[in-house]
Amino acid sequence: MIFHFDRQQAPTPGKLLYIEDELSLFFEESDPLAQVQSGRDRTEISVGAVDLTVHLPTGKVLFASGYAPREGWRPGTVTPPPHQAGAVAVTGLDALPGMAVRVDARKYGITLDGRTGWLQVTAGVPTHEALAFAEGTVIGVDADGGLSGLWLKPEFAD
Repeated sequence: MIFHFDRQQAPTPGKLLYIEDELSLFFEESDPLAQVQSGRDRTEISVGAVDLTVHLPTGKVLFASGYAPREGWRPGTVTPPPHQAGAVAVTGLDALPGMAVRVDARKYGITLDGRTGWLQVTAGVPTHEALAFAEGTVIGVDADGGLSGLWLKPEFAD
């Protein structure tokens, strides 16, 4: 899979939440039409415990979500890489609507910075470029356009 950045498009509007009672990341989309069509033509790319939702016809990566219990998180210092806002699309994705596929065979861990509230989902690959593609969500890619990591700043809710 190769991720492509487009800084001319706007990021997905909405709000990234971590719902404590459900142990999950949830993205609340601001666009009512998107919420109605949420099950149509979408698939998931699994990055460890976090899923990236993709609109299949366009390849646009919409947002991050997923079942991510805090028990698996490590404490640490998290600083997102320098980034701008825009949209991201993926090519080389072989999936059907409703299907989930792994981004790659790497093991992705989650680090929480308790001071800043940032989460980092990485497998130790250096980040060449980064982009904020949805509210509270930054994606990083390596020099070949492969995923290097995610940086998430959810609003924590009960």
